[in-house]
Formats: sequence, C-alpha cells, structure tokens
Amino acid sequence: IHQFGLPFAQAIYAGGRITAQQRQAETARRAAALATSTAEAQVKLDVTRAFYDAALADRLVTIAGSTYDQAAAAYEQVRLAFDAGRQPEFELLRAQVARDNQRPTVIRRRADRDIAYLHLRQLLELPAAAPLTLDVDLETPTLPPPAPYADALAGTPSIDDHLIVQQAAVGVAAREAAVTIARAERLPSVSLTSTYGRVGYPSDGVFPGVGDLRTNWSLAATAQLAVFTGGRLRADEAAARADLAQARAQLKQTSE
Repeated sequence: IHQFGLPFAQAIYAGGRITAQQRQAETARRAAALATSTAEAQVKLDVTRAFYDAALADRLVTIAGSTYDQAAAAYEQVRLAFDAGRQPEFELLRAQVARDNQRPTVIRRRADRDIAYLHLRQLLELPAAAPLTLDVDLETPTLPPPAPYADALAGTPSIDDHLIVQQAAVGVAAREAAVTIARAERLPSVSLTSTYGRVGYPSDGVFPGVGDLRTNWSLAATAQLAVFTGGRLRADEAAARADLAQARAQLKQTSE
C-alpha cells in the first residue's frame, strides 16, 4: 500500500490567545533591542568617564608637580639665605619639610594617572604598552559636552525617550499580553483540520498505476473548552494580573 498525504490545520477562534502571543513575542524583541541599546550606551558612558578621569589625572599630576617645584624652589631660596646667614636653621627645616610633604602627593597622583590610563586602555581594548595621548583642554571655562552626547544634550528629551522608561513600558506590554493569554485559556477554541491523501493499492507489481490510486479527503472542525481544571486557570490569570500590577507600578516609579 502506498500513501501520500497533505495535512492542513487552521485556528479559527482562540479567544485572542494567538494575537496576544504575537504581541508578547514582539515586546520580547523590543526588550532585547532596548537591552542592546542600553549596553551600548553604558559602554559609551564608561569610555567617556574613563577618558575624562584620565584627563583629570593628567591635570592633577601637573598641579602636584608644580606645587612640588614651588616648594623645592622655596627650599632652595631659604637654603641660600641660611648659607649666607640671613635665615635661621628652623626656617630651613620648615622649608625642607614643606618640600618633602609634597613628594607623597606627587607619587599618589602619578599612580592614580597610571590606573586611569590602564582602565581607559582596557575599555578601548588597547595593549598596556600602547601609546595613548588625550586631546582635551580642561582649562576651557566652558567645557563642551562629549561628542556622543552633544545632540542629546542640545535638546530637552521627554520622559518617554529614556531607555529605562522604555524598558519598563515594554515590560507592561508583555504583562498585558500575558493576562490576555491567561484569560483566553478559559475560553473555547475552534480549529479547522483537513487531510488530503492518495492511497494506492497496486494490482500487480510494486508501484501502483494511475487507476490504482484512491482519494482520501477528510475535513473536520474541532472545538475545545476547559470544563474543570481544579482552579489552575483562575490562578494563572490572577498571577498574570499581579505581574501586570507590579509592572505598572515599576513603570510609574521609573518615570517619577
């Protein structure tokens, strides 16, 4: 016997479950896209912060070195005056202590700069020995905003433009779809199924001829309704509504 079949099934009514599942899948895709955008924005923020931390560390090293040079120059003046007999030894010791007290600050500032540069190289995935020069002028009275944020800072974005608010809104949409799906489980579902087949009974030989094929075609409509589930469907819907209330509260808190 040789059989060739083609099955077909189509849902006619599912209480809105299929549409809600499509919305839920779409919100999941939007949530993934927002998560990617958030990760990219966080990387930009980390790199920008590390860049300005390194620039500030450079500036602090310059300030510490200048302060030490001033203290060293003052010590040399006092020493020359002491050698000439115009300054007492106490003034010489005080100038020497003031100079030596600046050395730990210089060492600490240089260590902070090395750490800041190392962190920036790590974020940029540069080798530890790679040359790195920062092109920024911290002496400018009005420091311009970083390039990645210049356009955003030029305008006044609304609350809904923030990624974290959009993520919370997507979470609410996903919970609303989940409530629809849970409620649809209690409604009847109707589907149409059909099977078309050709059955061959060979009269002689192995393969059937054209006259040996018979058509077998069936068409059926199926309706399903949950009569008793021990309260499971009602509990699932209550849990979905509780998750929705939590998502809405989280959206409100995030917006505020």
